[in-house]
Amino acid sequence: MRGVVVFLILFQSTLLSQTLLLDDFSYPAGEPLTSHGWSAHTSAGTNPILVTPTGLVYSGHPGSGTGNAASLTGTGEDVHRTFTGQSNKTLYVSFLISVQGATTGAADKYFLHLNSTSHTGKVSVRKSSGSIAFGLERGSEGAVFTEAVYSLNTVYLIVLRYDHVLGNDNDAVSLYVFEAGIPSQEPVVATLGPITATGTEPSAITALALRQADSEATDLVIDAIRVSTSWAEAGLPVELAWFRARAMGSMVELTWRTESEAGNWGFEVEKKSVSMEYEAGSREKGRIDETTKGRIDETTNQRHHSPFTVYHLPWTTIAFVPGSGTSSSPREYSFVDTNIPPGYYAYRLKQIDYDGTVAYSEEIETIVAGDGESADVRCYPNPFNGIVNFEMTIADYGIVTLTVYDLLGRDAAAILNENRPPGRHLVQWDTGYAPSGIYYYVVEMGTRRAVGKLVLVK
Repeated sequence: MRGVVVFLILFQSTLLSQTLLLDDFSYPAGEPLTSHGWSAHTSAGTNPILVTPTGLVYSGHPGSGTGNAASLTGTGEDVHRTFTGQSNKTLYVSFLISVQGATTGAADKYFLHLNSTSHTGKVSVRKSSGSIAFGLERGSEGAVFTEAVYSLNTVYLIVLRYDHVLGNDNDAVSLYVFEAGIPSQEPVVATLGPITATGTEPSAITALALRQADSEATDLVIDAIRVSTSWAEAGLPVELAWFRARAMGSMVELTWRTESEAGNWGFEVEKKSVSMEYEAGSREKGRIDETTKGRIDETTNQRHHSPFTVYHLPWTTIAFVPGSGTSSSPREYSFVDTNIPPGYYAYRLKQIDYDGTVAYSEEIETIVAGDGESADVRCYPNPFNGIVNFEMTIADYGIVTLTVYDLLGRDAAAILNENRPPGRHLVQWDTGYAPSGIYYYVVEMGTRRAVGKLVLVK
């Protein structure tokens, strides 16, 4: 597995906490947010905040790559979205952000805040020496900034914590900035704060707002907004400690462990065949991946003059494993996939919450080499006229040889002798002027060996 997999599990309500707002901007690109549940409270219609195509990507986040995003550029319309008012509570606002440009000043140039009037919980950004810093202020006391250690054009996860306490001079704000990963519990030390301020404070928190107040250089994209009364429901994770695959002959054992769970109904286990490598000069019918810059003709069986890869993309659900609901202790799970043809496979977990919210693990890949010590080779068509295909499943990186002999034991063709990575590979023998007759092929992959008969008919 490439790194630690993190699940972001969301659920709408429990006895102790609730999700107040969730927006992945799954709206048509180019449309204003005011057409989708947001209301303008300043400069309505002037440089409106628009939906921008392609959502931001942050590994492990449920909103990563989901829907689109919102683009804030320069100065103009400010918008807000309301939720059930909260007083005397702690709120968490999480969102993904990528900053393309920022001013060097940033005095009162905050881009996100709570409430549409009497702004509070203000988050800002400024640029310094090519890097950026994030700022935070509770009211109007002036922003406190992080060090300028963050980068332009990079996706960050930001969590704003707002502690609302009845009365004045007692609310506090904190900010967490994450470059990668998502802690399962709120860190003890925030990136900024807690910050307090004197003066009148709002009687309740009722809205989240996006603000365009910098006519100089601010240019940023926001995505995956969550507002909740708990760290977990703000889009922060139940952590999957590990997810592993172990091939055993024609079986694959999948195991995984969660450190904690919240509202977890269960896991769908999904599987797909990964890829097939083709040699230069191959003939293959069907559509190929767009990275090959074209399409294989389904009727003319055209020859391709450079190597290419066909990717078999569809995922198939092969099992469901019940979850543990809500648990604060580690849980371990397993599933065995059986009777698998030799090949190169990928697996992932689709975690499903009780309210239908889903999150995907990262993919893990494994080779199924089949039972026994023989190399897995499929030869077709056979008998053949002109060209024959050798489809091989390679379990480990190493030297692979493929040689064809005639009935007298003489080399008819040394087709392959090179290092090959694990996976499914297709190699072809174009017999050219070789005469009709019976031939034998020998494939060697480390300790594995395969021998077969070929019948060439011209």
